[in-house]
Amino acid sequence: MVIPARIIHNWDFTVQKVSRQSKHSLLLMTKKPIIHLKKLNPALFNFVEELRDVRTLREQILMMKKYMTSCRIATEERLLLTLRNRQHFVDNCDIYSLQDLIDLNDNLLLDELTRKHTTFSKHIKFDCLRCQGKGFICEICKSEHIIYPFDNNVLQCKCNAVLHRLCYSQKESCPRCERNEKRKSKENNL
Repeated sequence: MVIPARIIHNWDFTVQKVSRQSKHSLLLMTKKPIIHLKKLNPALFNFVEELRDVRTLREQILMMKKYMTSCRIATEERLLLTLRNRQHFVDNCDIYSLQDLIDLNDNLLLDELTRKHTTFSKHIKFDCLRCQGKGFICEICKSEHIIYPFDNNVLQCKCNAVLHRLCYSQKESCPRCERNEKRKSKENNL
């Protein structure tokens, strides 16, 4: 069997001899999402590019979940249920099962997640008018191009404003936060 500790600490998927009891335990836990990689070995993300890509996709899928759960059409089409074999992916972006890591090493997980991400993104950006209506306009450049928090070239401020990453890096402040601060200072002065 592959040894979880070797995977977590060395990204080593070499099959090792184990006792029957250990094999039984490993088989029972293979699909259970109990490995918190970010806590156990955060440096692993610096060395395994595919792992970084999966984490990014999972973070974006979590953002998409907000759209999907509030959309009647997505609920009727049961889009989120397409991830039912990996339900933990729509609950948290840091927990993995042993099977997830094995599938990632076998080049299966990244392809599967990319397909799901594309399906969800297509629904939100192109297929569903309700979800499209929940998009954002960058408050800095005021571009007519609608952006979403799960797009690669954007960031979401602590005030939930969604801005182009480049626009924000040039201005280094959020217009919505500035307005909120001005409003608070006016209220305090009254």
